[in-house]
Amino acid sequence: TCTGSNFAYRRDAFFAVNGFAGIAHFISGDDDLFLHKMHDHRLGRIGYAAHPHVQAAVRPPASWRDFQSQRTRYASKGRHYKPGVTLGLTAVFLLNLLLCLGFLAILAGAIQIFAAACVCGLVKAGCEYFYLRRAAAWFGEQKLLKYFSIAALIHPLYVVYFSLRAPFAKFSWRGERFSATTQQTSVSV
Repeated sequence: TCTGSNFAYRRDAFFAVNGFAGIAHFISGDDDLFLHKMHDHRLGRIGYAAHPHVQAAVRPPASWRDFQSQRTRYASKGRHYKPGVTLGLTAVFLLNLLLCLGFLAILAGAIQIFAAACVCGLVKAGCEYFYLRRAAAWFGEQKLLKYFSIAALIHPLYVVYFSLRAPFAKFSWRGERFSATTQQTSVSV
């Protein structure tokens, strides 16, 4: 995946895949979907700039409302991916939904379901921690790992909330209001 703030490509490759044609009308995801176009055309190697000092710093959303709009916009592009990617995203959503429902099972007295959700949650968190610990060390951001435990508890709710919200909610971006079904009418290249 990529974002417009950390993505670079050669001009000739851009023209070889016909630029943003076919994806420019999407409100969100043109950068990510463009990367998929480049991959499909196999014009060369796609690589990550593997140096900690090439991080692209971006300003975080200023408020909860801005954050909610940003994440809703990000999640709204999921339906535009290829079936394999969509299947993977669906699996992630279902795992997180099952974790949320499993934790609610304790309210119904379903101890076994709750216990199974706890085990699944611990396995999920363990895998994520293994990956994030390596990434944090690489970026020199190990201090952020102190927030991992609370983030691991919140993450399933976050995934489920924005996955369910994205197809229906409106969001603001660059001073305009959109929904997941809105198509951008003008594109600046």
